Amino acid sequence: MAGLCEGGNEPPGSLNASNYIYSVELTLEYCNGVDLSASTVRRYLLRAGLVARMPLRRLPLSRNHQRLRLQWTRERRHWRAEWQNVVFSDESRFNLYYNDGRMRVRRYRGERNLRACIVERHSGQMPSGNLNSNRYIREVLEPEVLPLLQAIPHAIFQQDGARPHVAKIVQAFSEERRVSLLPWPARPPNMLPIELVWDMVGRQLVRHGLPAPTLDALWTRIQTSWKVLLLVDIMPHGTTINSDAYVATLKKLQVRLSRVRRHREKQDVLLLHDNAQPYVSHKTTDQIRKFG
Repeated sequence: MAGLCEGGNEPPGSLNASNYIYSVELTLEYCNGVDLSASTVRRYLLRAGLVARMPLRRLPLSRNHQRLRLQWTRERRHWRAEWQNVVFSDESRFNLYYNDGRMRVRRYRGERNLRACIVERHSGQMPSGNLNSNRYIREVLEPEVLPLLQAIPHAIFQQDGARPHVAKIVQAFSEERRVSLLPWPARPPNMLPIELVWDMVGRQLVRHGLPAPTLDALWTRIQTSWKVLLLVDIMPHGTTINSDAYVATLKKLQVRLSRVRRHREKQDVLLLHDNAQPYVSHKTTDQIRKFG
């Protein structure tokens, strides 16, 4: 869009879709004397294939962050069975109302990682009254984490670098209870499998239609959404993702469904996957038809 006016600057990534359309409108009017509305600009952008999309959010990485990431990865590049003993932890935010300040960027397919399509997010201080180190021990580690770790031989607990997690009192508690911690690099990439589960819970919440009226009602919905999730061990390490492997996974899913749906209506189940080749092959389609 910088070519609309000679000498124009590329719009910064912090501009959202509406502000960008308005800036294009002003640029055309100033440079060419053309009076266009925002809806006209939006229509022409859509014709050109520039669809409003969510910007890729990432933390700014220094050279030291990159070095630590690489070092962490190299130290565990030969891990296989060890990952089976790792207990991952993560938190997610669910809003009482749907508006979360989401932004859109207009780009072509394949331009997700362009600098102009990325909004950097910075970690901020935790507000007063939220989770602190004492509450983390009292409400998370003692009642939830410790019993789970004790049931898994050679368990390794993963937690990120949030302040309540790395506080001295938490480190002392972990040493006292002999909790084996997985070192976690600063500003790591998204590699937590549990984040996919949060997305599934969020999709379940959206199906309610109207927002929860109170925090208690929202918490009840979250718990209900968590309980109805059906998780299947997808594929062992080293499996090639092809139609045969995916069909085998669907058969596992069919068995699990037959167990949990005995007293449920069949229309309650929704299978969601993208259009990758293994997922849309004839073998996969035939297997899905057999679900009934």
